[in-house]
Amino acid sequence: MDNPNIIESNLNTNQSEIQDDISVEIELLLNQGCEIDDRDFSNKDLSNLNFEDETTFINCNFSNCNLAGLDLSNVTFKNCNFEFACFDDVTFGKFISCDLLGISAYQFFLTESTVLIKCDFTDSTLGLCTSYVEFCALDVKFKNITPYFSESEMRIVPFMRM
Repeated sequence: MDNPNIIESNLNTNQSEIQDDISVEIELLLNQGCEIDDRDFSNKDLSNLNFEDETTFINCNFSNCNLAGLDLSNVTFKNCNFEFACFDDVTFGKFISCDLLGISAYQFFLTESTVLIKCDFTDSTLGLCTSYVEFCALDVKFKNITPYFSESEMRIVPFMRM
């Protein structure tokens, strides 16, 4: 027979995690249009956020975050950590001196507002990159990149290679 205290304990932990995720989303939504410094958002699902206003993050940790589907074209990140974050279907904004080691991006978009300066994508898994405009990329490391698609799959899918 199961111990009811164990079940109650698990429910309290899950409720606490849900409340923590909600409070992070509320904080980010309330602080749009400003600068957010030295925050730890690691292991959070931020995929439901909508950054309509210009927002800047400095020295923040987004490691293991789910950022899937976000339009980050109004967002600037400086000295932020994104290790192993999910960037599927993300529109990139401004990333300056950011660590993007081991990220995954099945498909991602680069626009005229995209800026990548002194960023490291080492050991990342990258898929389709869509960009019809020029964007800024200076001193960016792409070492040991794993493609999402094989060479034969890439031949049948039209896209622009980085």
